[in-house]
Amino acid sequence: MKLFAFVSHLAVASVATAAPAPIVPKGAIVGRSGYATILRAPPSPTGDVKSARPSYDGPVDYYAQEEGLTIDEARKHLSEQWAFQPIFERLEERLRKAEPDNYVSARINHKPDWHYTLSFKRDPEATLRKYQVNPRFKAAKAAYTEAELKALVAPWLKRFAEERIGTGYAIDPTKGSVSISIPITAAEFRAIAVRKGWGDVPAAIHLSFAAEHHVPWFDPRVAALLRGFASENQATTLQMQRGESGRVVLDDGCLRLAGKGKQKGALVVFHRETGIGLDAHGYLAAIDRRSGKATGRIGEDMSWAAPNPGTEFDGLEHLKAACGNGPVINVGNPESTARFEARYRRAN
Repeated sequence: MKLFAFVSHLAVASVATAAPAPIVPKGAIVGRSGYATILRAPPSPTGDVKSARPSYDGPVDYYAQEEGLTIDEARKHLSEQWAFQPIFERLEERLRKAEPDNYVSARINHKPDWHYTLSFKRDPEATLRKYQVNPRFKAAKAAYTEAELKALVAPWLKRFAEERIGTGYAIDPTKGSVSISIPITAAEFRAIAVRKGWGDVPAAIHLSFAAEHHVPWFDPRVAALLRGFASENQATTLQMQRGESGRVVLDDGCLRLAGKGKQKGALVVFHRETGIGLDAHGYLAAIDRRSGKATGRIGEDMSWAAPNPGTEFDGLEHLKAACGNGPVINVGNPESTARFEARYRRAN
């Protein structure tokens, strides 16, 4: 029986451990090579697909939901805020001119009643009273200016960039903080930090990490039927994308896009959040490793966001060695086109 050797960090069975007997997915044909082929599969069921239409309609309903207000309260708050906006803009313009080294920034707060909080480096209450006494304005002491936060975070951004784990950051002077999205797990980050001797990140820098995936990269029950599987080694981050679609097939153990005629399609790789396994009906499918749910069957039409610029993949070298060094396409986190279309059809 074949054992997978194309990953090491995801607890693949070692040569000393017996692999489970493979389960042949519905519609699969196992050739003499021992690997499976799936060129077609029926569309995934759509009976449980919910409408994509949001549960709110317009800014009033959205605001009510976000802030836990009744519709009447939300409408009243928004009406007051829109009327008050010119007063705030005039005040902020005065502060930026008159207190350039003291005034930092402002934010609007919505509870218990809405108000603006204006942040100052020195004497916040006294400074605000010099320019405005309206109770809709409140003062707070700022720990950092935006320039100070940029200086604080700069060496850390350099370190993260050198390790290729920094994907973007946001500065919030009103909170005195910098938020950075890290596309690896907290455990992976700690290992790098220890290896590099970084020490503790300053308290003002808030890191968010990729979620731990409790669903395996691939289901060991189908592993022996595939020659390889590859996905990005970091979590998916925000990027500008468009819609793409195609049919992902299994050709003698190799996941590919369906080719034209006898021509083989490109080898398929995925985002880190997608694995491979069986759906509830026994078909080979892409699996969301965050939820464990099947997102689309191998052999049916799928949709995904593209282009996907990731360049580092776990398992890719083994996949190429086993399936050939032809073109490779990253289909991200694909979804059954039938389910995708049902979601938006029901929204109309």
